[in-house]
Amino acid sequence: MSERVKISGVPFDPVTYEEALSQIADLVSMNAKAYVVTPNPEMVLNASKDDGFKAVLKGAALSIPDGIGILWASYYLSLPLPKHFWGWWFQLFASLGAIFFVPQKIRRFFPQRVTGTDLLYKIVDFSQRYGWRIFFLGAREGVAQKATAILRACYPKANFAGCFAGSPQTADEDEIRKLVNAASPDILFVAYG
Repeated sequence: MSERVKISGVPFDPVTYEEALSQIADLVSMNAKAYVVTPNPEMVLNASKDDGFKAVLKGAALSIPDGIGILWASYYLSLPLPKHFWGWWFQLFASLGAIFFVPQKIRRFFPQRVTGTDLLYKIVDFSQRYGWRIFFLGAREGVAQKATAILRACYPKANFAGCFAGSPQTADEDEIRKLVNAASPDILFVAYG
């Protein structure tokens, strides 16, 4: 695996979808209690203000750069510092223009734009080969059930162990832990924002 790219202290793994799926398959086959995160620019900003959240992001076995803003930031932060004020503005606008006109420039550190949503679909598809049990936790009431129904229609061989809206509140942790443990999933998708 390539060296992690850090943006404001948050690490990102420069992987393709295939590499991400391979690493996830390795974690599942080892029965590792690990987690994958998909930080976007807003999460990087929050991590710069919240050391606990930053520690969670740093502790991930795999950190997927979710969003073009992360790719742009990795490119922009690699540029040399301009010597004067107008050079800074020019560099900022030129780097932003690269997103549209020379997108391969902003992919200097990341071989492929891997998004969390697309990765979810690929994991569910991949799970059909291995019989992985999948559980959806979080979102508003009914969203996890609807997502499961939609994915079940698209991936009929996928094994959905369950879903539950739940709550990120500490008071609900024991109930949720019991429910998830009873379902015994191989993959747990969490959508608590």
